[in-house]
Amino acid sequence: MGDAESGIRALTTEDPAEARRLAVILNDLNDRRKTIERQIIARIEEGIRSSMDLGERRTLVFAGKGWHRGVLGIVASKIAEKYC
Repeated sequence: MGDAESGIRALTTEDPAEARRLAVILNDLNDRRKTIERQIIARIEEGIRSSMDLGERRTLVFAGKGWHRGVLGIVASKIAEKYC
């Protein structure tokens, strides 16, 4: 989510006040990412519970309108880890 500019600036600034301001922004973005990630995982897991026999599946494919592309890699990794 977002871009790397704020992170780079937070790590390279020599102004402590600017570093703190950027750290707050980055923390807020991370909290938002976690919330979005949890929502998507919950929707996927509901789909798994309601309509799939995992013993019969070799692959899982999910899609959702409005899912944020910036978190889908993390979501896919967590789902893959949980369901092998």
